Amino acid sequence: MSEEEAGAAALPTLLLAVLSPPGTGVRTRQAAKRQEFECEGFADDMERTRDRDGMLRRRLIDLEREMKDIRDRLGTLEREVDILKTEKDVWKNAYNDLHKQDVFHKIIVPSITKHQITELKTTPHNVKALILLDNAPAHPAKEDLVSRDGRIRCMFLPANTTSIIQPMDQGVIQAVKMRYRRHFMQEILCVTLTGEEGDTRAQRTIANLKRYNLKTAIYNLENAWKQVPPSTTANAWNPLLRGHEDMREVFEGFDREVREVKEGPG
Repeated sequence: MSEEEAGAAALPTLLLAVLSPPGTGVRTRQAAKRQEFECEGFADDMERTRDRDGMLRRRLIDLEREMKDIRDRLGTLEREVDILKTEKDVWKNAYNDLHKQDVFHKIIVPSITKHQITELKTTPHNVKALILLDNAPAHPAKEDLVSRDGRIRCMFLPANTTSIIQPMDQGVIQAVKMRYRRHFMQEILCVTLTGEEGDTRAQRTIANLKRYNLKTAIYNLENAWKQVPPSTTANAWNPLLRGHEDMREVFEGFDREVREVKEGPG
């Protein structure tokens, strides 16, 4: 580069130095250094932030794996608990069935046999009995409730016959309970206001509860039963007394099964 070209290239810098106020060049260099230092510090901060972010991401991945392992272990434990509960229910049901079978064979059958022989003067060869039970799932199978000679056995009523063969459950008992509860609450909560200082209703209510005894409960139950309207009882008994429209369908084949049991061995 010639001297003329070098002078032309340095001219802008020279003009800037001449036109700038005193001390501006020093401040410009200091600002540049400070900016360079801040840039280097920012870069370091960004690097550290990226490192921390990477560590957090790796930790998050590790936590997700640990949570997955915990969920898998919990699932395994829940399945094992379900298996244990099922086994417990199986053993419990088996024990209950065996207990009920023992009651049937060791208590019910001997009692029926003794009653028919001693009271009804029936010969041991002619002892027979048919025990009707409600169709509850808690009962053992009817095949297990048969005496050794087959003369005493159990038979289940058809399912869904409660509304037909148990009419008192169809609103009558509930009506009595509601009226009895009303009498009970009146006995306990009704207190007479007096001119005593202070409010003693709570104490007198507790005193009424303490005075409530079996005699009072019987009288209240009697009054509750008397207050049940005849229509409630009639509506409950009509399906059984006058014939339910579904009764024939529900009990279809029941008579035949009873006859088969009666005409069993002997």
